[in-house]
Amino acid sequence: MKWTPQDINAELVRRKITQTEIAEGLGKSPSAVHRVINGILVSDAIRQEIARRLGVTAVEIWPDYYLAPRQRPGRRRKAG
Repeated sequence: MKWTPQDINAELVRRKITQTEIAEGLGKSPSAVHRVINGILVSDAIRQEIARRLGVTAVEIWPDYYLAPRQRPGRRRKAG
């Protein structure tokens, strides 16, 4: 199950973990943590730390990102 931003925030509150604590532990801004939780910014380091603090894997929270096949721009093969 993919977690919503509301699910993540509710679990952080339940565990008494603040976005500021996560940010300080990583040397990032609280707004960066907020943006990652809300899907505005992608940061593997922040995602991994959020997941660690919640006792799950980042794949469990963001399966679409970690399990989806990735395409790199400019690397597509021409049909031939």
